[in-house]
Amino acid sequence: EVQDSTKPVVIIQRPATVAESTTSESWIIVSGQVIHAKHVGLKNVTCSTGAENTGTLEEWTFKVSLTKGVNTITIVAEDRNGKLTSDSIEIIYAPSLPAKARAFKSGRAPSPTISGTYTFIKKKREKTRKTKSPPKISTVVLNKRSGSSGSWCIQVESLKNKNFVDKIITELKDEGYPAYYVTVTSPGKSTWYKIRTGSYKSKAEAQKALDRLKKYKGQAIIVFDKTTRPADENKP
Repeated sequence: EVQDSTKPVVIIQRPATVAESTTSESWIIVSGQVIHAKHVGLKNVTCSTGAENTGTLEEWTFKVSLTKGVNTITIVAEDRNGKLTSDSIEIIYAPSLPAKARAFKSGRAPSPTISGTYTFIKKKREKTRKTKSPPKISTVVLNKRSGSSGSWCIQVESLKNKNFVDKIITELKDEGYPAYYVTVTSPGKSTWYKIRTGSYKSKAEAQKALDRLKKYKGQAIIVFDKTTRPADENKP
């Protein structure tokens, strides 16, 4: 007989967590392994509840019957030299109550049982998107000029494409400038849209406003919107 002072080591691998150690079933599987000196060997592995080992001595498995409450299960391993070692685990057996009993115990009335087939139609809420109405663009058509009164204004751009004209007027209005356009028809029947803004008593005031129009400063010019110009412009 080989003598060895090393004891075998029992390791319970299942159940592995606290959650797995609580069950509503009347039985549980407890399994694991035994580490031992190979030259000595194992004699047997037993369970404290008397359950039968359905595995091997090195990798054992027991199906353990439980009693209500806390169950302490101990696995004992013995090698061929008679050295014993063990490991224990606590299993809580909590039988589940019927649905009605659980409801009354918690203070809630059980839900009524409805028999038959029912079809529920869930209506989808359609969100109505509110669209902003496009800004109204004021247009002033001054093909005919009359009278001697008038004012200075800034002509921002002169274009043939009406869509571009409307876009620029909208941008100017968003920036706080009272923009409009004047249509001019050339002898060759081409229509030009002259985008203008402002109404100033003098050219000097118009120049100050033009200096603030940095975005269009390159192409914007100061014009007078009537045929007759004021006295200060007629001076040499």
